[in-house]
Amino acid sequence: MTGLFGSAILEVALGLFLLYLLLSIICSSVQEMVAALLKLRSRDLVRGIANLVCDPAMFTAVMKHPIIVAFGNTDAEHSLVQRFSSREAGLPSYISGRAFALALLDSVAPVAQMPSTVEAIRTRATELAQTAQREIASAASSAMAADPPAKPTAILDRVRQSIDAQLTLVPASKARCHSFHVPESYA
Repeated sequence: MTGLFGSAILEVALGLFLLYLLLSIICSSVQEMVAALLKLRSRDLVRGIANLVCDPAMFTAVMKHPIIVAFGNTDAEHSLVQRFSSREAGLPSYISGRAFALALLDSVAPVAQMPSTVEAIRTRATELAQTAQREIASAASSAMAADPPAKPTAILDRVRQSIDAQLTLVPASKARCHSFHVPESYA
C-alpha cells in the first residue's frame, strides 16, 4: 500500500481535481477584479437598458430616476475604480427587477403628473397603445386607399404592404435601437 488512499491513480485524480479547482478560483477572482475595476457590468447594464427601452427620453428618465441612482453609489467605490472608470462612476452594476419596473413605470406615468395608481398606469399604457394603433391604422388605410385591389393577388399584395408598414412602425429587436446610441455620459 502506497500513499494516503492506497491507489496512485486515485491520488493523481484527486490532485488534478484540486489543482484545477484552485486555478479556476484564481482565474475567476482575477476576472472579477478586472470587471470591477473597469466597471464592465455597469457598462453592459446601461447598454441593455438602452436596448430594452429604445427611446432616448425614456432612457434618460429611467437612468436618472432616484431608485436607479441610489443603486449606483460612488461613495462605496474604491478610488482606484473611480480613477479607471471616470464615465461609469456612480452607475449601478446591478438593478433589481422590481426597482427597474418601478423606475420604468414612473417614467411612463410620472407621479408628479397624476396619482400613482394602477388605474393611472393602465390609462397611460392604453393611451400609448391607442396612439400606436392609430399610426398603424393610418399607414394601412393609406396603403389601401392608393387604388382599390381588383384581383386576389392584388389583395395579398395590399396585405403584405400593410404588414410591412406595421413592421416599420414596430421595429425588429436587432434593428430596433441602431439609431439610438447611449449618451456619452453613460457610454
